[in-house]
Amino acid sequence: MDYGLENYSVKQIFRPIKLDPLMVKDGQERWEYLTLEGDLSVLMREDELVDIAYDIPSYLQAPVHKGEVLGYAKYYIDGKLFEKLPIYSTTEIAKIDFPFCAQKLFELWSLQY
Repeated sequence: MDYGLENYSVKQIFRPIKLDPLMVKDGQERWEYLTLEGDLSVLMREDELVDIAYDIPSYLQAPVHKGEVLGYAKYYIDGKLFEKLPIYSTTEIAKIDFPFCAQKLFELWSLQY
């Protein structure tokens, strides 16, 4: 029991990070913002290494729903997958349709006069 008390301690390995927004193809909005939330504590030694890999697509295809899982943050300890936390969308983005295009065209036309 002394070995465990002397060599292991609880560490918070979750790192809050601001993720870059993703481009939305064929969406009424151009960018989707991402959120990663969590609390990840683990009992580990000082010499154990934590790596984080983000599995996120390079772009999204509309429609995008609020709260949709868009990717994962994968936490590795000494090269072994320990946990993967979901990365969520923050807004609802509809696909471009005829009424949207007509509205945008009207807005552009009305700016000229």
